[in-house]
Amino acid sequence: SEFDIDVLSAETGYAVIRENVRLSMYGRFQRVNLNEEEFQRSSSIMGTMQRNAGDGWSQGITAAYTAVRFDTGPNPDNNLRDVNQMLLSGNIAKAAGRFLHNVSVYYGDEDAQRNAGKNNAQTFYGIAFSEQIQFRPGHIPYVRVSFHKSENKSVAPVFNIDREDDTFSTSFGWIWQFNRNLNITTDITYTEN
Repeated sequence: SEFDIDVLSAETGYAVIRENVRLSMYGRFQRVNLNEEEFQRSSSIMGTMQRNAGDGWSQGITAAYTAVRFDTGPNPDNNLRDVNQMLLSGNIAKAAGRFLHNVSVYYGDEDAQRNAGKNNAQTFYGIAFSEQIQFRPGHIPYVRVSFHKSENKSVAPVFNIDREDDTFSTSFGWIWQFNRNLNITTDITYTEN
């Protein structure tokens, strides 16, 4: 049970639609529990501009700022992992019949809150592909595949190495859309790091 992880996320947002452009602002809070105790929390603010073009094409760009904080608990050095993160992403999508194809790319940069924790900050980038199908009205199953690369900004103090991660992830999920403004999403994800 010492390695059990629970994640709770809440997100709220507001969108304005002008002709074929949608501008959105979101706030998000996430809490991660490890062994039933708070381990990490993050707060984000995001802005998105999405443009719907003809023939089912759409493009979007998103900018996000996230403050990630670790609970010190019994280890006062946990806060060496606290970072502020900037993220920029773009996507292009094509709706074709009941299918929605989507490709997105992203780039992120983190700054450590404490100089001694600089090795925990990283630069990262990746690409993702997703496919959705309108199975029935209000039921949208989907699959997502992504590749991610990250490089830490300083040498890891214990192992004296430059850390780089390559991550592959795939998700299978289902969106229950009750109406235009309310939906519930469930998914299962496999990740190899």
